[in-house]
Amino acid sequence: MSNPYFSQTYREARDKFLQASSSFLQSSYRLTGLQGPDGGSLYTDVAYCGNPGADKMLVVSSGLHGIEGFAGSAVQGSVLARMKQTSLPDDVALLFVHALNPYGFAHDMRTNADNIDLNRNFHDWAKGRPADHRLAGEVQDILFDPSLWRRCVRVGMFLACHGLATAQAALTQGQYTNPQGLFYGGQGPSAEARLWRGLMHLHGHNKTHIAHIDLHTGLGPRGYGEIIVADGPGSLMFNRSAQWWGAVTSLQDGSSVSAQVSGDIAGSFNRAACGKTHTLAALEFGTVPGFQVVKALLAENQARLHGRGNLKDARQKMREAFYPRDPLWQESVLARGGQVVQLAVAGLRTLNPESF
Repeated sequence: MSNPYFSQTYREARDKFLQASSSFLQSSYRLTGLQGPDGGSLYTDVAYCGNPGADKMLVVSSGLHGIEGFAGSAVQGSVLARMKQTSLPDDVALLFVHALNPYGFAHDMRTNADNIDLNRNFHDWAKGRPADHRLAGEVQDILFDPSLWRRCVRVGMFLACHGLATAQAALTQGQYTNPQGLFYGGQGPSAEARLWRGLMHLHGHNKTHIAHIDLHTGLGPRGYGEIIVADGPGSLMFNRSAQWWGAVTSLQDGSSVSAQVSGDIAGSFNRAACGKTHTLAALEFGTVPGFQVVKALLAENQARLHGRGNLKDARQKMREAFYPRDPLWQESVLARGGQVVQLAVAGLRTLNPESF
């Protein structure tokens, strides 16, 4: 692969991240009991850059959805390389969290080892299990229909009855009933979610404002990086995000390529960041048409958990859906990722207590 910031394996990506962040404060957290396909240990790695006493912090995270970490890792590496030539403002620090889901990253999966979609797992579980979308069970049943012909007919009928937006919400919102299904959110906090909360407490307890950019791939026009916020237009966070980045979309009003999800990392940030004020966004890079993404997810799930199909072929489809090898796509990811990080740092510099 020609672009030096992109990697072919989790191990290569980790090595590049550790090398790129070697000038900064590093820490590594091993995922116990699990291994990569090469038999090696798996880690979430963290690099803190800037003044430890800075009162504002930007967090840039990759690999929440495993295989999407290839692009996220490349963005982190390219930003770190540029940081060696520049200096941060004294009141702004950067925290890079590399491979929050290292098992999925290493195995070309979107979920973790327990088939949990981590971006459906950040709940306050003390309040009980979240409710599934009212049509989640029906959608899962349709997609897992063993007859391709019947599945196609049922999909067509469902879309005709409910529409595409409802179908996307029913499938992707998150379900907590079928542990072997798609977009499963778990039955309690995952190890990865607990680690995230610990990191935010460790590095964020002395900050007045925390910004977060979570790097993703798979939805939207190919190569385009959409900035998605959870809050709706008119809210303080949406307005601040628009001031920083310009065009942003919201999960609240249907303007985003993503449907509103349950238990996402942004929705839990009040708890994870110890109640600090925050500005949160997902940066989503488009890859292939949505139906192709769903087909890849379904094929990988069926091969891995249900013994239907070839797992190696299914994981190749996952790479095509979430990690294109197209050099132009990769250049777009690096350029847009770097721009969004730079604008966030500039936005944090302008913040004052009255704007919180």
